Amino acid sequence: MVGERVIEGPEMIEVTNEKVAVAKEKL
Repeated sequence: MVGERVIEGPEMIEVTNEKVAVAKEKL
């Protein structure tokens, strides 16, 4: 987790998509 600020809906989705992309690259 980076930072402690609250992430709003659309940004949360963007961050989640980024994490999924990174996870797929590692597989």
